[in-house]
Amino acid sequence: MSQGFWEGTTLWWLDQQEITFVVPANTNMAVTADARAQAAADEGLRVGRRVNTVRPGQGRTARTKHLEIAVVGVTSLITYDQYGTPVHGRQQHRRDFQLHPINAVVVRKWRGKDYRPGGKTVFPTNAPVAKPLPAFEDDDDRSLIENCCIKETKQPWDLGHPPPKTDRAMRGHVLFTLLLFALATAYQLECEREARGGEPVG
Repeated sequence: MSQGFWEGTTLWWLDQQEITFVVPANTNMAVTADARAQAAADEGLRVGRRVNTVRPGQGRTARTKHLEIAVVGVTSLITYDQYGTPVHGRQQHRRDFQLHPINAVVVRKWRGKDYRPGGKTVFPTNAPVAKPLPAFEDDDDRSLIENCCIKETKQPWDLGHPPPKTDRAMRGHVLFTLLLFALATAYQLECEREARGGEPVG
């Protein structure tokens, strides 16, 4: 989920429905500072690492780069007081108020940048983080869908926003966007096929 959907009551509802979520936290949140502090302390935390090989440039200017991804899993953070039902959040000043624990993945290295042990981006999640890479990769996949599909379809074609913000209107708007994208792609592939003398593209 993107930051636009950040709301503790929504995340708690997803958790109660046994739906896994991964969402980037805002920098000024207490849970973000807590996760970074625990990552910097590095006391028995699980670190996930992967190296991606990329070749930026073309022809003679192309060069191979090895970019390391390093993330650390932090468990049972209790510094997000809005993680619960609406009634739960309003009880935060009571003496018997009990916070709900939440896990997080802290990013230490990403896209060639080293953010040191305390990391930079923090992803609260209800997923297990004994192996933190899968949760991080889930958000990475979401960002690809958002940036490589939705933005490529909506922004160049100026499709705008759905008229009302209702469930029915949002579903219709997304369906219309994807159908238009599929139709344009099919037309482009057919044009390329005809330009090659009828040979299949790809």
